[in-house]
Amino acid sequence: MAVPGHPMDARAAGCNMLIRDGAVLIRGAEDVIEAMGLEAAPRAEPRPDPRPSPQPAAAAKAGPMAAVTGLRARLLALLGPAPTPEDTVIRDLGIDAATLSREVIGLEIEGEITRHPGGLLSRG
Repeated sequence: MAVPGHPMDARAAGCNMLIRDGAVLIRGAEDVIEAMGLEAAPRAEPRPDPRPSPQPAAAAKAGPMAAVTGLRARLLALLGPAPTPEDTVIRDLGIDAATLSREVIGLEIEGEITRHPGGLLSRG
């Protein structure tokens, strides 16, 4: 059994090679249970979230910060474990270098993005 990894990530080469050579691809616990010939236990009803849900009015008042959050989400979705050139990120997001730099610095501080030599970026 093996869990697949990104084809451009050197850390995933072993698992991907095992799958290529016939290992059972594992996407989740259900795949392990099936591969072992076991029967899955019935799922319990999910518990309701005790936290209050966000108010729709608060989301509407976000204004400029909503654009920043949207850019942040798009940036994180674009990056993976394999380093990506900053120029490619700028082109794919359709933003200028200054805007990217501001977002990257904030995400670096939070530990979400890693900056590599040669102008490369990757997740965490």
